[in-house]
Parts: sequence; C-alpha cells; structure tokens
Amino acid sequence: YLGTRGAANYYIVSSIEVIVAKELTLKDRFDWYMEMKDYYKAWEIGFDLDQMDRLELGLKYIDLLKKEEKYEGALLATTEIFQKTIDGTIDDEHENEFFQLAVSKWTNILMSFLSLGFFDQVAASVPQGLGIDHALYDKILLHYLDCDDVEKFTSLLHTWPNGSFDISSIIDAMNIMTISPALQKELAYLYHRNKDYLHSVNILLSLKDMQALDILLAHPIFANFTNKIHEIVLLPISSQTESRDVAPFTLKEIKRGFAKP
Repeated sequence: YLGTRGAANYYIVSSIEVIVAKELTLKDRFDWYMEMKDYYKAWEIGFDLDQMDRLELGLKYIDLLKKEEKYEGALLATTEIFQKTIDGTIDDEHENEFFQLAVSKWTNILMSFLSLGFFDQVAASVPQGLGIDHALYDKILLHYLDCDDVEKFTSLLHTWPNGSFDISSIIDAMNIMTISPALQKELAYLYHRNKDYLHSVNILLSLKDMQALDILLAHPIFANFTNKIHEIVLLPISSQTESRDVAPFTLKEIKRGFAKP
C-alpha cells in the first residue's frame, strides 16, 4: 500500500496488477450517479448545472418513480424538487421566465396525479400563492363536490386564498346540483366571497341563518328585500335550533333575541 504525498491518489500493488484509487470529485460522483440512473442523488448535488437542466434531472426521477408505480414517493419528490427549484429563483427577467415555466410544469405533474385518483394527496400538497393554474384547484373542489364529501370540500373552500380557484365555476356547478343545507350554506359563502351579497342573503334567509342579518347590516342592500321583511324580522327567532311559535315567547326573550352583540 503506497500513497503519494500531497495528493489523494493511492496505489494498491500486487504481483499481477496495480490499482490506482483516488478521491472522487463532485463531477465524478455526479457522472457515476447518472450512469447508475440514480437521478435523485444526481439532482441533489447538481448545483453547478443550469437551472433548467437540473429541473429536468428532477423530472427524470419523478418519471422513474411513476413508471415503477411508486406514486406516493413520486408525489413527495415532486413537492421537494419543485419547492427547492422555486426557492432558488432570483427576481430578474430571465429568472421570472424560468419561474413561470417551473410552475407550469408543476401544475401539469399535479394534474397527472389527479388523473390517477390521488385527490387527497394532491389537495394536501398543492402550493399556495405561486400562480398555479386555478383549473387544478377547481378540479379538486369539483371532485369532492361530486363525491358529496362536504367536510373536505368545505375545508378547502375556507383554506385556499382568493384567486386560487374560479369561484364562479364552483358556483355554477353547485347551482345545477341538488345540494344539502350544509352545501347551500357554502354556496352562500361563495356568493359572499364573490361580493354577490343579494344571492348570499337569499340563500341564508331560506336557511333561516342569522348571517343574513349580518350581511344586511354590513351592506346597503336592504331595499332589495322589502318583500321579505317578515322573514328578516323573525330571523332571531326562526334561526334558533328549537322551533317555537312567536306567541309563547315573553317580551324579555324577544328583546334578547333581537339584540345584536
């Protein structure tokens, strides 16, 4: 066993051969990972690559996992690779172009997972505020709406920020369906979020929901509901869980019911 002074080269000598061993450079390691088709390891150390080349390397790894039907791992890799890619962009004209391209590719890959039925997983990992196409969010919401999964549908509606999904498209879809009172209230919420207070109040009045009164007090639209003044006046009573006639209420109960906090 011999070593050369000051260099990372080592020689293993036998009677029939001489083996030279040396410390691998970063490029050596990268080339070896590529040869072994270990695209994830190559992506991890590929800092010196052009941004697009490095992203394409990450995409190869994602495609490999999908071909092997390792979908959960592929989805996790998608989040990691694109998030680190986006985090590495710089705010100048060239980088903005790359940013938009990366976001577009991210959207397409997430859409491909939806086509495989991974709605729960995509809904849990879809990024916020990056300009992802609203069609992705719409597709997830419409899926839960069609499945009548009120809990997940409602949770996402109240979690995703304005601009994430097309509110009008979701409203249109709900209006051609027969929906439960719980979903009718979410429809009223969407109308309110879309600043369509008239439709929102009409639905809430039909549900005898006190939020209708809050909207009427917050916006100058009361004149549009003069034909429903009776329903509005009785809201503090009719909105109570236990149905009671007006007559049995005492004056004190009625005053307390109409009092706003």
